Amino acid sequence: MSVKLYNDLSGADFENNGPDYMSTEDLLSYIDGDEINIHTGLTIPILSLSYKGIGISSMNRTYFSMEIPQSLLDIMLNGNTLGQRFLLGIGGEAVSANEFGLSLSKKFNFSSPFSIGITAKYLQGLAYLRMKDVNKDGSYIMTEQTYFHGEGKYLVEQAFGGYGIALDFGVNFYDILDHWTLGFSLVNIGGTLSWSSD
Repeated sequence: MSVKLYNDLSGADFENNGPDYMSTEDLLSYIDGDEINIHTGLTIPILSLSYKGIGISSMNRTYFSMEIPQSLLDIMLNGNTLGQRFLLGIGGEAVSANEFGLSLSKKFNFSSPFSIGITAKYLQGLAYLRMKDVNKDGSYIMTEQTYFHGEGKYLVEQAFGGYGIALDFGVNFYDILDHWTLGFSLVNIGGTLSWSSD
């Protein structure tokens, strides 16, 4: 969601015709494609110790994504319109893993000093969950004159326990301009995570 879209929606009136009026069709037109995607992540540091050029660290990383079909928002705004087939392809994914790292760094004092660092990481997979719509023509709900009907088939996949490795590499330049420090890093180079269950 862009700042412009947020400002357009802030204080919008969806019912009464006026300067702040916005029709539900206008709101739905902002959705590019058939679904709304929500992605979020949480990183919880557990341990971080360093001495001279050696460091150890551990943290938990949890990621979550969800796909909400546009039709669900359409039903919320306009009700279940007669004769309209609303697709309900709800899906999502979640993964949680612990990360343990051993870091080494070396500073080089040339005309412009810089440091190079590398971190070898062991990844401990905790849980993986995924849900997806597997109905041939898409899970749906449809309202007729005197009844409504629908069909839904969803597959939920899960795995617990896993392991993997990854590598981080970074360069840090000191005193670039007026005591500014500039750094670059490549994270999770060659990262893999294999789950114990199929």
